Amino acid sequence: MVIRARLLSSLTAMILLVTLTLPPVSGQVPALGETYRALSVTPNDRFGIVHISAVASNQITSSDKRYQQAKEAGAKWNRWVFYWHEIETTDGLIISNPDQAYRLQDQVVDSDVAHGFNIDAVLLGTPGWITSASVTAMEAAPFPEVGPRPRQAEAVSIKSASPSPATYPPRSLGQPVFTDGTDIPGPAKSINMNNHWARFVYTTVNRYKDKIKYWEIWNEPDFPAIDGGFWASNPESYYRLLKVAYLAAKTADPTAKIMMGGLTHYSFRDASASFLRQVLALIKADPLAATNNFFFDVIPLHFYSRPFDLWTGTVLTRTWLREFGMSANKEIWVNETNAPACGDRDLQGAIDCGDRNFKGSANLSEQADFIIQAFAYGFAAGLTRILIFQLYDDGWQYYDGTHSQGYGLIRNGGSPRPAYTAYQVAVTYLSNLFSGLRTSVGDVERITFGTPQGKVTVLWDKSPQATEGTVAASAPTATLVYPDGRTEVRSPLNNVYRISLPGATDNKNFQDNLNDYIIGGSPRLLVESLPPDTTPPTSMVNPLPAQSQKSFMVSWTGSDVGWGIVNYDVQYRDTSVVGGTWQDWLSSTTATSATFNGTAGHTYEFRSRARDWAGNVEAFPATADAQTTIVQPNVVTNGDFESITDFGPDAGWNVLGSTAPKLSNLAYTGLQAALLGDDFKAEPGQEYGNSTIWQKITVPDTLTKPILSFVYRIATTQPGRAWFEVKFHYTPAGGEPVVVWVIPRDTVRQAPSWTKVTYDLTSYKGKQIELYFNVVQWNDAHDLRAYLDDVSIDQNYAQRLLLPLILER
Repeated sequence: MVIRARLLSSLTAMILLVTLTLPPVSGQVPALGETYRALSVTPNDRFGIVHISAVASNQITSSDKRYQQAKEAGAKWNRWVFYWHEIETTDGLIISNPDQAYRLQDQVVDSDVAHGFNIDAVLLGTPGWITSASVTAMEAAPFPEVGPRPRQAEAVSIKSASPSPATYPPRSLGQPVFTDGTDIPGPAKSINMNNHWARFVYTTVNRYKDKIKYWEIWNEPDFPAIDGGFWASNPESYYRLLKVAYLAAKTADPTAKIMMGGLTHYSFRDASASFLRQVLALIKADPLAATNNFFFDVIPLHFYSRPFDLWTGTVLTRTWLREFGMSANKEIWVNETNAPACGDRDLQGAIDCGDRNFKGSANLSEQADFIIQAFAYGFAAGLTRILIFQLYDDGWQYYDGTHSQGYGLIRNGGSPRPAYTAYQVAVTYLSNLFSGLRTSVGDVERITFGTPQGKVTVLWDKSPQATEGTVAASAPTATLVYPDGRTEVRSPLNNVYRISLPGATDNKNFQDNLNDYIIGGSPRLLVESLPPDTTPPTSMVNPLPAQSQKSFMVSWTGSDVGWGIVNYDVQYRDTSVVGGTWQDWLSSTTATSATFNGTAGHTYEFRSRARDWAGNVEAFPATADAQTTIVQPNVVTNGDFESITDFGPDAGWNVLGSTAPKLSNLAYTGLQAALLGDDFKAEPGQEYGNSTIWQKITVPDTLTKPILSFVYRIATTQPGRAWFEVKFHYTPAGGEPVVVWVIPRDTVRQAPSWTKVTYDLTSYKGKQIELYFNVVQWNDAHDLRAYLDDVSIDQNYAQRLLLPLILER
């Protein structure tokens, strides 16, 4: 984490499922700088803090007091770095003398575990003896360590110097991971010790596999080292780093979880150039990726100064994971977030809050507001865990030799900031969540969570003008909680809780836009305790027509006798696919209808389940609620004769014979039908005449059972030797043309009412046919006129009804 702009575009709000103990708390607002009692909080696995303890610059940052304060805050996770270049100072030290190489890390790992903390361990920093950098450490900028920083500014500007050699990938990174010369894992395979990164990852994970399960591969690889960041190469090299680490770590400990390096706002500023998207594309193109879980388990994100980033970044990351087919079993964390404090009178060198050059900063109250808003946004968006940067200010004091930034929940002197209590409030009320729903109303941000004891709604004002937030009452009374832990009992008015919300005050954004407030006004938590609800809701997909077009509307309904439904999951199954299984279509949606796009000729089944605020989830039914078949669009051009004014190739119908076809207002459906045989004319030199229309058609092979269908009727006064005939020609591969009769000649004399004909074309799927409709008359004394309508080849014929019509000319 470093000081820089962190900007994200707003995304459409989405509803996502998350998984609250709810003890009431109370507290007093302390004076700034006062050390005050921690609230009583139970640590929770979804909460963490960076650098509760750490090893950096070959020094340990650790104490019983720090552990106790982190535990009283409610944290269960500690994140710190294993600096490779500080551990393996000479080639092979981790093999020849591991106890010496890992001596400091051993102490901190054991201390973390003894105090009940899980570890997010970051593997970072290439040793000088294997770096691919062309400069030495003496010639380059210092390595930008995560967290503890030098207490005095370096003499050389980071941007004017070459990046640290430790930010470059190791020279041997391209070596195969295994001794058999491949990157393909297998039983009893050994790590290739000539791939030094693989050797370091394997050795480190194997040493701590009983104590550490989460390994983060590098830090902020999307932050260019030339700008003072951590990675001096490209996405391709980082993907190789990640892949090698995954294979080596899983070889040492198959139960290990591999995290990408925490990503910054750089991965979200421009989707087309996103570092994360580039890495995901590289993974997708790797033929070994799919069988190796795509070489990662977790994507962690780093966002500062704007809590809304946790919403947008999480939603966008999940969208990209779905796009690349990697969303299954992938967790998203935010393992660095905070707003640096200005104006803290107990922080020597603290920047004045009136200094607009200190962009992204927050006063002590705004920093506390950030904490609660970040947790609310993040958990509503579906984050698995959130870690705040950091426990103490540590090396951020005097970060440039003169000024100090207060990232710590606790000052270096040991006194908590208001953000510490806000963290406790978040742990108290936003743990063990069942579900989350974000609903913005005007300038009021409103996020509601289902908890074991009821609903918790977090509200704040996004504008600088104070306003009122409302919550429809679910309980006769509620507890209103402030960021400093104070509580008060509230009652609804006309079944609505009305809550005064202070306006936003922090507009120190990176664009210096006075109208852009990066942190909302002070939030309030409304806690509504509800009686136990153990009854799952019920739902169903509403019936569908037997046949549908490619795009059709699916709707569903539900009911709940308890706290009410929060969202639905809807699945579909394509029964036209052999072995077709149920697929997720919509997850955790609050909608009750959506458009489904199918494939012609396929049959789809649908089912739903509902989820209520109390965490009860309905089971999917064993059988489908609704089913429909997608009809193939009619491949007969102008088969309904509605959009033409005459016959001919432009209308799709070719013309033959001496008697021209006509359009008639006597139609089965619509306004027009074809009329064959009207105004008899003989063939030249012959007594008889023909009236014919025809067109070439390819029978769709996407239909299970393609059906030729049409309706006709005959008007005649003296039929004699005159008839209506229907046929088609097709030519088998390597054979002679074949004539297939649908209505043979010399068999139809009269049909005064509309008559429907269907003919199974299954045997001709994928073949081209020539379809003919013809009236034959031997002379004008043998009068026959044929009306033709709704010619189609599809599977929709069963829906058409024959209606008696009066013959008209």
